[in-house]
Amino acid sequence: NCEIYNRQRNLLLIFGLVSIFVFTQCANIVPPSGGPVDSIPPKILKMTPADSSLNMKPKKIEIVFDKYMELGDWSTIMTMSPLLEYQPQVTDNKKKIVISLPDTLLLEKTTYTISLGNTLKDNREGTPYPNFVYTFSTGDYIDSLSLQGQVLSADRLIADSSFVAVSYPADGFEDSMVLNKKPLYVTPVQTSGVFE
Repeated sequence: NCEIYNRQRNLLLIFGLVSIFVFTQCANIVPPSGGPVDSIPPKILKMTPADSSLNMKPKKIEIVFDKYMELGDWSTIMTMSPLLEYQPQVTDNKKKIVISLPDTLLLEKTTYTISLGNTLKDNREGTPYPNFVYTFSTGDYIDSLSLQGQVLSADRLIADSSFVAVSYPADGFEDSMVLNKKPLYVTPVQTSGVFE
């Protein structure tokens, strides 16, 4: 009896150890993969006021996307033409991006363009909305005039992508304006020195 009891106990012990080994191997905890990477850029569902609006001086511009959004380093990328005395502020709030403007600084009968490049991104994968540009006019039409050229360094006659092209008003222009007054328009030049 004692021998049968010892065999049964040993078999139960072996069965228990094998069971523990098998079940712990089956229960490896592996984090879920999260599914495939979302590479589809966010889409704009609504803009208030609408892009290319006329006769307005907006205090804020709201852009609603189909995904939760976040801002990249917009303050170094953002360009606004013509420039304002104070830079607009950009904030993110869930699926909404808000651009706040000091509307009292907006000139009459002027077309404004705000560019945020690729700084608007969905907050899950960081997929950017490509080359965001918003245009509005305080007058009754969108100005379509443009100025094109090429900038080269004076000493070596080569292009440099760190240059920017600037434009000042012709009325009352003085050489010292470049040092003490913001230009109306600023645009980066391409690696070839070409700008528009």
